[in-house]
Amino acid sequence: MVLILVVGVPLVYWSGSVYPYTIPKTVLFLIVSELIVAFYLGLALLEPVFRPRRTIWFWSILIFCATLLFTAFTGQDFSRSFWSIQERNLGVLAFFHFAGLAVALSALRDKIDWDRIWRFSLISSAVVAVLAFIQLSTPDLLLNENPGTRPGSTFGNPTFMAGYALFHVFLSIYIFFKNHSGKSFVGKYWPILALIINATAIFISQTRGDLLGLGLGILLLLGFWSFRPPLILNGWEKIVGDVRVYRSILAVLLVLGASFWLTRSAPVWQKVPGLGRFQNVSLSDSGLQPRFIAIKASLLGFKERPILGWGLENFNLVFNKHYDPNTLRSSLQETRFDKPHNFILEYLISGGILLLLSFLFMSGAFLWQAFRSGDVFWAQIAVAAFTAYFIRNLFVFDTIGPLLLLYLLMSATDSKYAERSDRGARPASSSDNPAVGQFVLGVAILAMGALSLSIFLPTLASAHHQREGFRYFLKDKAPEALAEFKYGIAGWSMYRDGFAKDYARAAADAFFYNRGTVTRDDALSAIRELEAVSMAHPQDAYYHNMLLDIYSKFAPLDSRYLDRAILHAEIALKLSPNRQETYFGWAKVLATKGDNKGGLELTKKALDLDPAAAESNFYYGLMAYANEMYEEGYNHIRKGIDGGRLWKNSAEPRVVANFFTDDGHYDEAITLYRKSLEMRDDPETRARLGRAYFLFGDRESAKREFERAIKQKDLSQSSAWSYFAPIISQLGL
Repeated sequence: MVLILVVGVPLVYWSGSVYPYTIPKTVLFLIVSELIVAFYLGLALLEPVFRPRRTIWFWSILIFCATLLFTAFTGQDFSRSFWSIQERNLGVLAFFHFAGLAVALSALRDKIDWDRIWRFSLISSAVVAVLAFIQLSTPDLLLNENPGTRPGSTFGNPTFMAGYALFHVFLSIYIFFKNHSGKSFVGKYWPILALIINATAIFISQTRGDLLGLGLGILLLLGFWSFRPPLILNGWEKIVGDVRVYRSILAVLLVLGASFWLTRSAPVWQKVPGLGRFQNVSLSDSGLQPRFIAIKASLLGFKERPILGWGLENFNLVFNKHYDPNTLRSSLQETRFDKPHNFILEYLISGGILLLLSFLFMSGAFLWQAFRSGDVFWAQIAVAAFTAYFIRNLFVFDTIGPLLLLYLLMSATDSKYAERSDRGARPASSSDNPAVGQFVLGVAILAMGALSLSIFLPTLASAHHQREGFRYFLKDKAPEALAEFKYGIAGWSMYRDGFAKDYARAAADAFFYNRGTVTRDDALSAIRELEAVSMAHPQDAYYHNMLLDIYSKFAPLDSRYLDRAILHAEIALKLSPNRQETYFGWAKVLATKGDNKGGLELTKKALDLDPAAAESNFYYGLMAYANEMYEEGYNHIRKGIDGGRLWKNSAEPRVVANFFTDDGHYDEAITLYRKSLEMRDDPETRARLGRAYFLFGDRESAKREFERAIKQKDLSQSSAWSYFAPIISQLGL
């Protein structure tokens, strides 16, 4: 079962699930780790020799888990802390499984062949890395998506993959030196091949934090070997046993590293995958500004709750509360941070000083035991690997791959340390009452199985329905999509709130953009679901902003929804002041109510927060047009578009094109209508494109577009028929 974890978890990927790279991995990990712990508990009762040894690391991991749970209780949102969210899957529950697995494997002593586990893990990592190489030429290897030049293999995200590969670089070195008895060339040197494959995977991931971690980890390992080299018995003793070799390599690498850093802007480094991303690294790097804003929010959040923090997975509350409007300069996506991208800050936010100290205590106990285990070479490898992990996590956040390896590494180290400290003294080899142990073993296995069936497998089933819902939604099959979404939330699951949120959004979008595809009952059901989610997480401004948007879209059902939308806008601004997105949504509601002047005032407030934000210029321009301020409207919309503002859906370029057409900017309107049609073929949009061509003087193109639109739809039923009719008549259609 341990081999299932080290081989299966990294390789698991299921395209039939939403978040296919993470949720299936998490479900497999939770199920298998629980079964291992269940078997262990029964065995520990049967055989006292397998009961946990009270090492310093054992106490440290108990303290860490207790602190994690306590600070989750005292935090702001215990449900999110305990279960996590569908995008992350790493709540208190998952950490407890990591800890339980590590303690169980350590206590099993010589029943666990750690070298065999590391070998199988190396094979698994090599497969992951090879898939990443294939993705460079076959981007849709796993899904119909393009990872670009930064593949993520079975982890989806290049950073997640790199963190997993990072540990295996050091494990490859360990297995190579432990593998000295191999008879064949392949038997001796295959770990070196695994090392090269994993190191190359880190480079093609182009993840700066992992590259720094790899470099500093290797330098530290060479530093250790400069004083105490590893032992080897395969004929290379004179070379690999000479400290001068390692000192020379260390000196060369230090010179090369310094040379690279001083010349990192040189074109030659652009040809080396990964190194090119260091070219423009500076405090003024625009790509790093959102990270700096997140760090600033973290420090402010820590200052508010320095002792116990906000609870695991609750950084989103901190980021919302201390939202910096300059964040919008990057993109709307960058305005939602649920991780500070620095694990020290994350522990401080999650559980304050207490949680950070408990983590450092656990890490320190692990490192101390590594050097006290009697296996100096293992200690060197373990410390170098942990250093690399520590460095990379200063720039990213933990995921299941690196965490699995970290806890296995700690477990193996504790096992070595405890075995040495026992000094031959062991408890009795069997229990006085084996029947009790057998009974407990059976009960534990049944209980764990029941837990898996009632929680983990239904979660995976819900994730499948969620994925099917999105698939139908992309095909404009709203009834089928909503049916799948409803199946996904029909029962309880770990991430039901996230599934319900997506159901509500899909229903609202279908209702608003494709009238007639969503029934009133589905609309009311979607509203109820999102209201329930918001009530379960009242401090999360994100859900109040969602209700603002969804009430606005469902307003044709009940005009009172507009007032409810405004209520949630006010709550959202209390929880996340200075968030421009809320002003945009509120302005839209006022415009729907006929208060264009009020909408203009709100978008002006958003613009004043950061006049350089493309999104704010865009929305202010729309409201300026609605208030017949044509020149100002055109200038600000143009500024938004030129500033890189992305289209969210086909309706947005169509609306702007309508304004541009009425304002006489026919050539730009034509471009935007075509953009809208690229995103979604719509006869109404095509007819408006024909009108723009006609006004521009291109009658031939106008006739062509109207002919196509007429074949698709009876334009006399259009709300713009009064515009279309005279043109159609003049074109002789």
